Formats: sequence, C-alpha cells, structure tokens
Amino acid sequence: MSNSTPWLRLPVQLAVTAGIVFALVGAALLAGSQGRAEAFDRVATQPRVQPGGTERGAGVAEHVLEGRWRVNYDEPWFTGSLVYDLREEDDGIKGYLVEIVDENGRSMSANSLIFELRRWDGAKGEGIYSMEYEGDRYEAECDIELQSTGRLRVLYSYYGHDGDETWTRVEGRDQ
Repeated sequence: MSNSTPWLRLPVQLAVTAGIVFALVGAALLAGSQGRAEAFDRVATQPRVQPGGTERGAGVAEHVLEGRWRVNYDEPWFTGSLVYDLREEDDGIKGYLVEIVDENGRSMSANSLIFELRRWDGAKGEGIYSMEYEGDRYEAECDIELQSTGRLRVLYSYYGHDGDETWTRVEGRDQ
C-alpha cells in the first residue's frame, strides 16, 4: 500500500472534524438545564436592531466589522481555526462561517450563519452567536468589543460554558 492519501480523504477528514466540533458544542447545549427553552425563547423574541450609521449610499463607508475574521482553537475536541465573514445585509451585520482549517492546514469550505449584530456603539456591541446541530439551531447572546489591534473579542455563555474568543482580522477594513 502506498503512502499517498486519496484525494477524497481530505474532505472526509475535514467533514468529520467539523462534525465533531459541532457535535461537541451541540452536546453541551443539549445537556443544559430546563432554563434552555426559556433562554432560546427570550433570544428569539428580541427585536432585531439595525446598527446605527451603517446605511448604504453615496460616500458611506463599509461598517468597521465587515471583513474576514479568524479564530484559533487549541482544544481537545478541535485544533485549528475557523474563518468568519462579517458583512452588512439589508437587515444588519451578519457573520457566516466560511472556512474550517485543521491543525495540518487542510481546509474545508462552509457557509452557515453564526452571528447577528443587535447593538453597536462604534467600539462595543451585543449580538447573537449561533450554530446548528442535528437540524436544530441554537443561539446565545454575546458581547463583542473591537480592539485597536485588529482584534474582536467575543464573549458568550452556552449553558455553563463561558466562551471568550479573540477573532483576528484576516481581511477587510483597516484599523
């Protein structure tokens, strides 16, 4: 048997890695207490708020959050990075997971909504950080803070698991 890897093995391995990442986070969500349904109802019933100063028109610059952002993970369940694309849509700033890169540099494309901005004051804001697991969508409120070094700090809580991520700008508006 040769040492070469069949070309289909890479996408399958990345798909398995992505599945494990989503399954583990989803399992933690599913293991939440009875307050889970109330928290999701509360998040779902909040009105979507347009961030101020992001209207399109002649001479209006793109929103400071628009662009690609990378977050690195070194966890027992996943070592690698995820790349998010934050862009302005008709109903506000939204972020999409667009790439999953494993620890060996192999990447897999993705396209799933993971973030919606609710409030923004120019430096700090609030939003919804979301994911899908086995066909169900899970959401958690998050706080964000733009740091002058081209980094975005994202704080959230998934039923007892506090997340504190630092997203680094890959491309987009300069700081």
